[in-house]
Amino acid sequence: MTDTMAFCASHSPLIDTVDGGEGGERFLEAIETAKAAIRDFAPDLVVFFGPDHARALDNLVPAFTVVTSANGYGDWGTPTDSYDVDADEATALATTLLSRGFDVALGSDIHLDHGFGQSFVQVFGALGAIPVLPIVINCARAPQPSIGRVIEFARAVAASLSDSGKRILFMGSGGLSHTPPSMSKEVLSMTEEEREAYSRRTVEKAGELIKPEWDADFLKILADSDWDSLGAITGEELDSVGSGTHEIRTWLAAWAAADAPNGTSTYESVVPWITGMGVIYSPTVSRA
Repeated sequence: MTDTMAFCASHSPLIDTVDGGEGGERFLEAIETAKAAIRDFAPDLVVFFGPDHARALDNLVPAFTVVTSANGYGDWGTPTDSYDVDADEATALATTLLSRGFDVALGSDIHLDHGFGQSFVQVFGALGAIPVLPIVINCARAPQPSIGRVIEFARAVAASLSDSGKRILFMGSGGLSHTPPSMSKEVLSMTEEEREAYSRRTVEKAGELIKPEWDADFLKILADSDWDSLGAITGEELDSVGSGTHEIRTWLAAWAAADAPNGTSTYESVVPWITGMGVIYSPTVSRA
């Protein structure tokens, strides 16, 4: 028997340095509520589906990368400590996925940026607080894996771990609607300091690009586990909503892997953080 739970949350590198106002406060309160549910669930293992912002994976960007060892990148004030990753367990997962027809990459000594670190620290307090299997999904560079392929992949991950007997929290971080200025082509060649400075200079314009209506619709169909509607989302649709919205692939992966039947969600359009900030978590699912 393997018990699972899904938790997904938006991230923004501006959270720790820019006042998000009342909306930001409500988002952080929603994180605390979800944390209480996660504590009650008491996971043995976190399987974290996260994005990369052209830092860990730059010149070579696989669709899916299973990570065997990792540290924090340290961008935007996030920590640089080590994650607690069991290399043998990660390698076994990748081997099983390959046997199931998924051409995954395997990466060691990967420096995971705020796309992993921020949400992980918010929930667990430190990068090494709990065993984790990090899986990077390409959400930043075209061509990205289709939504349907992400869902299939996530379900294969869950099936590969179904005999572990562990209580597994499937976690996703990213989205919702946003268009991060630091991911534009001309900015990617800058140094980390230059990218951060550019983002701060252009934050007001980026904040105007949030699409609350789209975010609300997405959260509803996710909370309802409406897989027909979720599977119909296209890359072209995500392009039209905002380049950073492609990160919802991590949410779909966590939700599909946990086989979540429904969820509890909270949403705030936080303009100072340039992002539609959402939180959703599922009840516990027991898998025979």
